[in-house]
Amino acid sequence: MDCTTNVGAVYDEADIFAFPSLEEGSGVVTYEAMAHRLSVLTSPMGAGAIVRDGTDGLVAAPYDSDALVESLRKLAFSPELRSQMGDSVRQQAEKFT
Repeated sequence: MDCTTNVGAVYDEADIFAFPSLEEGSGVVTYEAMAHRLSVLTSPMGAGAIVRDGTDGLVAAPYDSDALVESLRKLAFSPELRSQMGDSVRQQAEKFT
């Protein structure tokens, strides 16, 4: 994709939104991903305050590479889980303006 690609189209082509940030004041990209029904993999310091672990996505410790890999695999290999979380995360996103 080139720099003229619509960001919404990029979200629409994704299956998962991974954002295990070490520090994030307000991850606008997370809200955008949520609005596009993407299950989120994040850290407690990233979007962990808005993503409900196990409901909207997965919250993993940012320095625990094994937990991050395991969470990513869980989402990657579970289309039904991603679909459930996608519906939930979309409803969660509607709470934010």
